[in-house]
Amino acid sequence: MEKKIKSVTPFSRLEGKERSKIVRHHISLTAIYKILAVGLSFFAIPFTINYLDIEQYGIWMTLLSVISWFTFFDIGLGHGLRNKLTEAIAIEDMQLAKTYISTAYFAIALISTLLFIIFVIVFPFLPLEGIFNIKSPNNADLSNAVFSIFFFFSINFIFSLCQQIFYSYQKASLVTFQQVLSSLISLIGVLILIHYTTGGLFYLSITYGGAMLLSNLILTYFFFSKKINGVRLD
Repeated sequence: MEKKIKSVTPFSRLEGKERSKIVRHHISLTAIYKILAVGLSFFAIPFTINYLDIEQYGIWMTLLSVISWFTFFDIGLGHGLRNKLTEAIAIEDMQLAKTYISTAYFAIALISTLLFIIFVIVFPFLPLEGIFNIKSPNNADLSNAVFSIFFFFSINFIFSLCQQIFYSYQKASLVTFQQVLSSLISLIGVLILIHYTTGGLFYLSITYGGAMLLSNLILTYFFFSKKINGVRLD
């Protein structure tokens, strides 16, 4: 009888200690990665300003702020996945975990696709000069930058869901590591742009959006390729 109780109980006292150790480990890593991410971001600022002029840099900051608002369109699916996936992991139901993950990715992909379709329809009618409060912008460069950054955002909106999965598996430090990786790729990209192109919002938007997407893809691939607790989407 005692053996049966132990066999269906996913968390023993020893497992609790191990989990506490893992949490402390990831808290330490998160602090280190956060410092690195902030340091890389500050280090990239003068290079970005050097690549753009002051007006373009102001547009770039405004554009990033506007894009960040759209993260609220996941309507709580990310946090819902984190909570439900944590419950599935706790009872060691990996089939249920797979179901939660695949359903969340499908729902986010659907929302992202709808948002992008709406954006494509509305985009030609957007008064970019008024939105960014600019008198004489380079319309082609600005339009291309806005379109490309929203395109990358729409794709990254899907793959950034991996961050909620990291939280569920008590690997929160990977979320901050993604910021480090993205900032590093962005910095390298900006340095390349400085040497091979003239200042342009379009090139910078591709670099930034590509860095965000690539960092999420890399972490998603390596996370699932290790077949974490049987959750491998193959």
